[in-house]
Amino acid sequence: MLEVQEDYDVLIALDCDVAIVRDFSNLISTTELQSYPHPLMPYSLPEWEFIYSSSGLTIPKEENRIHYNTGVLIIPKNLVKKLRKTWGKYCHLLLDHYSHNTQWAHIA
Repeated sequence: MLEVQEDYDVLIALDCDVAIVRDFSNLISTTELQSYPHPLMPYSLPEWEFIYSSSGLTIPKEENRIHYNTGVLIIPKNLVKKLRKTWGKYCHLLLDHYSHNTQWAHIA
């Protein structure tokens, strides 16, 4: 989806189990990536701290900003390539780094 070549202003990526029940076009940003903080945390706070620090990232101070739901992503076209590159980088980092570490293998 992050390699779509067609002309568009904003890429709206939805999981197959998402239903649109009203017009939300007034909520779409053409300048910022939009998603929703995920209400469930798949990892403990110490695990998240480890993930962020080992990736060279600063963990958000607000706990509800640590983990986002990617079932709904609204991505302005000018951010799509950067997101694809960054997402791929961190996916590979997680798989390469954590799959070889028995303490953290469950993260990968």
